[in-house]
Amino acid sequence: GVIAAGRSDMPRAAKFLSQAAELQPRTASIRGNLALALKMLGRWHDAIAQAREGVRLDPSNAIIWNTLCAAQFELGDYDSASVSGRIAIALDPVAAEAWNNFGNVLVEVGHPLAESAFRAALARHPRLVQAWSGLGSAALRQRRYESALPAFEHALTLRWPSRWWPGGSPSSSLPPAQSLTNTVKLRHDIEQFEAGRRAGIYGPELDRKS
Repeated sequence: GVIAAGRSDMPRAAKFLSQAAELQPRTASIRGNLALALKMLGRWHDAIAQAREGVRLDPSNAIIWNTLCAAQFELGDYDSASVSGRIAIALDPVAAEAWNNFGNVLVEVGHPLAESAFRAALARHPRLVQAWSGLGSAALRQRRYESALPAFEHALTLRWPSRWWPGGSPSSSLPPAQSLTNTVKLRHDIEQFEAGRRAGIYGPELDRKS
């Protein structure tokens, strides 16, 4: 299953990992890997179910808590995602992905510390493109256009890395289609922000230096 995931074949990864979970139902790492594969497939409810079982079997597994946070976030369950994210960070404070996912939650609930979470992620992994994009989103929510735009533009210069599996490389890139989708979205956001600035919606006077 992990080999299939490394080849970006998530359907096969989920199939093999599901079979592994049936054979070894009390192995937390298998549940965690299956949750990751299901998350990559957009099967949020299934991912949450597997991740919950994984952290029940091994409450100290920060990676599975982080996967749970990400899946809960996608379903809009920000309260639960916040709890899971905090646990993931407490268990592994140096995990950039955990800080990034927690930052995503804080942005959606309008928490003023969202930017701090993304900066914590970048302090640990300066080329984590998701964190640069999140930093831009956090600044935009505070109507700090002149801080948001450089963050989004910097994100466009980077590849979209993702640590899918325990021990995986943080520099491994996302599947080309997803990377392209993310890049197109960023470019669309920048075009909208430029249009907003020309229309006077955003401007330097709204920028509050952090």
